Amino acid sequence: VFKRFEMPWMKSKELDIIVEVVDKLQPEHVFEWGSGFSTLLLPRLLPGLKSWHSLEHNEKWYEFIKQENKDSRVFAHY
Repeated sequence: VFKRFEMPWMKSKELDIIVEVVDKLQPEHVFEWGSGFSTLLLPRLLPGLKSWHSLEHNEKWYEFIKQENKDSRVFAHY
């Protein structure tokens, strides 16, 4: 249904800012509105992460992210 994506759909400056903030804060728990590349990539930057919850409104996209997710700390919700 969806092709694999290799780059985030956000601009590189946006990604740089988000990565910098996440790296600096090192949160243990994250809640994210909308699933995507960040859901699959950013948890890898957080060795102390306990849970990452992502709420998605599109059922097909939710199923895709759920299938692509290999991190047991990441939970996609629809």
